[in-house]
Amino acid sequence: MGMEKGDLLLVDSNDNIKDGPDHVCIVWKIEDGNVITIDGNVHPRDKVCGSVKTLTRKEEDFSKFHGVCRPPYDGVNDILENKPSKKSVEKRTGYEIEYCHSIPFWGKSKASISNFGTITVSINNASYDASKIKINKKKKTIQITELKGANNTINKTIKNATKGSNGLSFEIRPYYVKDTDSVSIKKIDNDTVKSVKIKINGKAYKSKTNEWKYNSKTKIITFRGKNLTGRYTSS
Repeated sequence: MGMEKGDLLLVDSNDNIKDGPDHVCIVWKIEDGNVITIDGNVHPRDKVCGSVKTLTRKEEDFSKFHGVCRPPYDGVNDILENKPSKKSVEKRTGYEIEYCHSIPFWGKSKASISNFGTITVSINNASYDASKIKINKKKKTIQITELKGANNTINKTIKNATKGSNGLSFEIRPYYVKDTDSVSIKKIDNDTVKSVKIKINGKAYKSKTNEWKYNSKTKIITFRGKNLTGRYTSS
């Protein structure tokens, strides 16, 4: 059974292989033919409460394995680094458009084509990159207004085809705040934070009070909501 780090291993833990898997763990590494896993809800025999531990599963344990699966880890780094999502293709009659459907919250800066990366239109056996677009923030749609290198007929066709309700849809995901970000914090005292500003795309965004929570013991600010996520350790 092929496995690699990060896979989810489905195993039997009640000595009844026929009733299906009843435990899942994360593959940490393969070492000397053994599978080292990270397991939750692992409890000593004299206790009911669970804990998290690493376990070594040897060859004689392999008969208890039901299967292995890999979560869709692709795109995780894009989220952590606040990059547009991987591109996908939207096929329409006579042409198709490849673009990023998900972008991070842009704060107080003005959204532009740079937020999405390259938007490519394939039409009449040729491909063109969008050089100008209109973004409807409220409806979360894009209209392509100009293609680099395309003639007037193609430009007019695509401009009309992506207008209004036919615009390219996209989603705005929360900006992921981390310790390497430029964050400005105003405190009333050591236990109370008054305001938090995060620099996003070069401009300061003053987060609303319901977008963060401050833990005075750990000095960590946890962000939450539709605009922000992640956490920041204050000094």
